[in-house]
Amino acid sequence: MRNRVLTLALLACSILIFTPPPAQTSDDSNNGYSQQPDIVLFLLDDLRWDQLKGLPAVSALQSDGVTFSNAFVSNPLCCPSRASLLTGGRSWRHGVWTNVPPHGGWSAFDETDTIATRLHSNGYRTALVGKYFNLYRPSAGPTPALEAPPGWDHFTGIRGLTARYTDYDLITDDSLNFFGSDDPKNYSTDVLARDAESFIDGAPADSPLFLYFAPIAPHMPFEPAKRHANVVVPHRMLPPRSAAFNEADVTDKPAYVQQRRLLSDSDIAQVTKSERHQYRTLLAADEALARIREALVHRGTAKNTVFVLMSDNGYLWGEHRLTDLKDAPYEDSIRVPLVIATPSERLDSTRSALVTGEDVAATLAAAGGVKPVYDDGRSLLTLLADENFEPRRYVPLEHVEYDASPVPTYCGVRTTRLKLIVYATGERELYDLIRDPAELVNRYEDPAFHDARNSAWSVLLTFCDHPPPGLEPLARTPDG
Repeated sequence: MRNRVLTLALLACSILIFTPPPAQTSDDSNNGYSQQPDIVLFLLDDLRWDQLKGLPAVSALQSDGVTFSNAFVSNPLCCPSRASLLTGGRSWRHGVWTNVPPHGGWSAFDETDTIATRLHSNGYRTALVGKYFNLYRPSAGPTPALEAPPGWDHFTGIRGLTARYTDYDLITDDSLNFFGSDDPKNYSTDVLARDAESFIDGAPADSPLFLYFAPIAPHMPFEPAKRHANVVVPHRMLPPRSAAFNEADVTDKPAYVQQRRLLSDSDIAQVTKSERHQYRTLLAADEALARIREALVHRGTAKNTVFVLMSDNGYLWGEHRLTDLKDAPYEDSIRVPLVIATPSERLDSTRSALVTGEDVAATLAAAGGVKPVYDDGRSLLTLLADENFEPRRYVPLEHVEYDASPVPTYCGVRTTRLKLIVYATGERELYDLIRDPAELVNRYEDPAFHDARNSAWSVLLTFCDHPPPGLEPLARTPDG
């Protein structure tokens, strides 16, 4: 009798949770501002959702805006996430699934129609400063083309693999410049911050601007600026260790997790050391944030700016025994920090609604009075202004396996209650995120979750009808 009551309760909950939301579209007819605002996207690299602690400029931005506690990316990897931010579409739409060819990297992205090109056409002065895509304009012959991508009035992009703080090439508009490691002034975060300041200072006063600022920080190899190399990082600044850390029993997990051994004491010590180095790289990024906001004050538009700070994906620091990994579908990989400050929202508040990178793209577009290329997201400007705004009910998840990652291709869905993942290997996972937020117990085969699993499957069918390359189309039922 008790199991029957539990099953009925789960079924009722699943029906409520998995009811498909209304069509999500972006309305560019009225962004709510009397004049076009400046727009800044400050995108960090591999920053977890729980790492915005002890950073003065970030704290100031949070005080001026809204922090989203349930922000996610649908494909937790650098290039797919960045492509979604520039188009408003998921990977099956923009075609960027991974960081390298044939399904990813810069060469897989269509640059001709993006939020940048659309804002530029709508009168915005546009700039991208920092990381664009992995493998951006690799050396190809003696004189590789150096033109800026379409839509950018000013472009300063890191060429090649992009994960470097020193010894890197910058393509600035039509010139190529090398920055060595000897001079502290060549530290990439600082160089990019100066470039962003220069762009803001030189932007015409009678035109709104769009700045996409993307430093390497805090991506590995976690090389801090020399002035921060010996900064003491208290333990409270590091990501908290949840019950998922160094998970003892992974027999119900997919093979790529089961193959990981338990972390030893020396492994854990190395993780902690790396976390501290990673945090130190954030200090220069926080200073860059302060410099950009101060430049907007000097420009006179600080109070008429839509400012977004987020990360392209999360990071696993030993959760489920996984380290130095970001494209698994677990919480600390798919969840990202997100802070949005606009001229109109209530200050210093937190919102718990589910939001995605595609929603952020729609927000950037709506703020500038244009539509995103794809409509997989919904502008959050309405959510910020209206507490009755109906948020999304689920987050789609997708990934394609590639050589640099052990994670198999998958398609999944995450709601406020449940997460369902289907791998190309045939492995499947189902978690009750309310009772088991650390995702320790896979409930896919649990009879008590049979009806909830079936309801989740029906929702998965609605958006996994374009499965990632390598994943067969889903059957109509889990047992089909």
